Amino acid sequence: MNMSADHDAEMPDFPPEQLPSEQVASVQREVQRKLGRIMIRLQQYERLIKAVAASVEIAGPVDELVEIQRKRGEVISKMTLGGLVTEITGGYLKPAQPAAAAAEPEWEPGDTRRIWLRMNASMSMQPADYDRVVAGLKELVAMRNELVHHFLERFDLWSVAGCQNADLYLDAGMAKVDNRYAELRHWALTMAKAQRTMAAFMETPEYKELLFGGTAPDGTAD
Repeated sequence: MNMSADHDAEMPDFPPEQLPSEQVASVQREVQRKLGRIMIRLQQYERLIKAVAASVEIAGPVDELVEIQRKRGEVISKMTLGGLVTEITGGYLKPAQPAAAAAEPEWEPGDTRRIWLRMNASMSMQPADYDRVVAGLKELVAMRNELVHHFLERFDLWSVAGCQNADLYLDAGMAKVDNRYAELRHWALTMAKAQRTMAAFMETPEYKELLFGGTAPDGTAD
């Protein structure tokens, strides 16, 4: 039995390497540059959305919060972009609802003998805006997957016309990524500002009276 022949027969039928002509090589290099640029921008987006997702919610005994946050960060760091978008659109971003429907459900700590803390952040949008943002994020995930897995299938980078089409696609894609990045950066800055404001309030006598005495800043008592 000729093992070598059998082995060769089982190998996928890959096309031989093609060397572009001098004319194609020039436009091909520009496509490569733009592809690298957009992939770097997508990685920047993933890093920022991971930071936002990791800060959306924390809950647990106060003496374990640091470890809980660390473990959540580890879980978030391993998520794909698609998983991160699902995480954000299913928790942080919410369509606006009537006040009664938007009320937070009662939270029951696991052990009432310990001090527990739960904090979460969310951004409410009008339903039409929420749908638009979700559609834009799903489009971003689809484009990222297209670039990583199917770019060479979609464009013939060994022809001038194919490179030109890829060039236009990458320019349009870069604009979309930049828009999504600016949007995400705004969310991150807004969240950071809210966290600083909350931290400052927690240092005031009004907060301590609310926490320990049950009296709100407006004078109402629980």
